[in-house]
This record gives sequence, structure tokens and C-alpha cells, in this order.
Amino acid sequence: RLAGEQTADGATVFPVTCAGHLHTSVLEFLLRSGAGGVLVASCPPRDCWSREGPTWLDQRLYHGREAELRESLDRRRLAVVHAAEGELHRVRSALAQLRGRIAELGPAEAEERVELEAECETSAAEAP
Repeated sequence: RLAGEQTADGATVFPVTCAGHLHTSVLEFLLRSGAGGVLVASCPPRDCWSREGPTWLDQRLYHGREAELRESLDRRRLAVVHAAEGELHRVRSALAQLRGRIAELGPAEAEERVELEAECETSAAEAP
């Protein structure tokens, strides 16, 4: 277990202050380390506490914004859900859908010796 790690509905939860602050190298680290999938729960784009967080996240994951997700990563194992406070049912529904997709894909294979610090350094070096 990692420091600050929590669980909900059988999933490991890593809280962040804003989904827009979430570096794509963290998502890559989790997937390359063998996580079957990663669900990012974010504020709704027009109701974000941190202004543009959901927009930046979407741009990094799907539209090549700086700190973009590498093309080689299997995006079928990644999902984003937008849910306002009190909309936990949306997160649970998205988690169930992701679990279904993962079941169809089969087990994830972990790469050997994936290190978060190395991923962050590589991602930073690749940025323009």
C-alpha cells in the first residue's frame, strides 16, 4: 500500500486536489505497473473548483496537450468520469463500465521495474 491510499467499491483510490493537476506519467505508471484500468473522477467541466482542471485533463489524455499521454498506452484501460459533489452514482456507474471493459480485455500485464520517478523525468524531458 502507498501512503494515503484508500479503497472504495473494491478499487484503490488516490485523491488529488484537482484532476487537472494529475500528471499523465502517474496514469502511465499505474497502467504499466499492472493495474487493470484507471478511472479518473473529475469535476464537471463547467463546474470545476479549480477552473480548467477537467479541460486540461481531457486535452492531455486525448488531444496532445503538454504532458500528454503516450500513444503506446492502451487507452481502453483508462476512463474519465465527470461528477459533481453528491453524484457518487455516476462514479460507481463509470467504474462498473470500466470493469466490464477490462473483463473483456483480459488481465493486464505488468512491465518489469516501472519506476514513477523515471516516468516523471522522461515525461518532463520530452516536453517542449
